[in-house]
Amino acid sequence: MITGWKQNYGSWYYYKKDGSKANNEWVDDTYYVNEYGVMCTNQWVNDFTYVGNDGKRQKILGSINLESGNISWVMMHMRKVYC
Repeated sequence: MITGWKQNYGSWYYYKKDGSKANNEWVDDTYYVNEYGVMCTNQWVNDFTYVGNDGKRQKILGSINLESGNISWVMMHMRKVYC
């Protein structure tokens, strides 16, 4: 039975402990796999979460001024944050 990360034709897939392929979900709260089970890279996976070249979730800090309509975003590339 296949478990963990496996690369197939240049794309990465994650197989759960029961052997099923993860899809439309976060893996280890760090990597997002789409509806086909492919790990997403260099894209927004929802309105507020961006994954980088390595597939890891990027920390986004931003502010929105609704009165003026100005939106500013600062992207911080962080490996892990422990509180």
